[in-house]
Amino acid sequence: MKTPQNLLIAFAICAAFIFNSCEKAKVEVSFNLDVADISLIVDTTSQVGNVDLAATTFQSDLQTKLDENNASIDDVESITLTSAEILMENPGSQNFDIVDKVYGLMSATSLTETEVCYLDPVPNGVTQVTLTTGDANLKEYLSQSTVNFRVTGTTNAPNLEPDSLKAKLTFKIKAKINPL
Repeated sequence: MKTPQNLLIAFAICAAFIFNSCEKAKVEVSFNLDVADISLIVDTTSQVGNVDLAATTFQSDLQTKLDENNASIDDVESITLTSAEILMENPGSQNFDIVDKVYGLMSATSLTETEVCYLDPVPNGVTQVTLTTGDANLKEYLSQSTVNFRVTGTTNAPNLEPDSLKAKLTFKIKAKINPL
């Protein structure tokens, strides 16, 4: 005859087995975070060579995107830049002809600046460029509420007209989440 203590232990073992069997493993998901229309102003300069073209800040909307996908920052494995475009809003008579190389850099509070995209060489006769992106994990940067974006480059002539640029950035977020 089984004692009540043995039955209680057997019941606890069965309950633990059933509970663990029902717990689902985390699944890997990927989704995009689009940061469109970052405005940049390029001032006139007589400087030629390696120059800072423009810099600005933007607000990271990462938490909203995580909420939409039932994820938390702890679930995120990586965030990489997958697309970077820069276009002239009011090109007038100017295009990217005076720019030979262009680089996009990101930084945030307490984080060092890192190169996230580039184009070398910049084609002539265009007012919009698509930059090559790397595979840097930008999770720490986009976890900040404010992110700095700076564009540098190498020029072959002075910039005689102020320019308004827009940058469009798309990031891929890879996370492991519990299925619903």
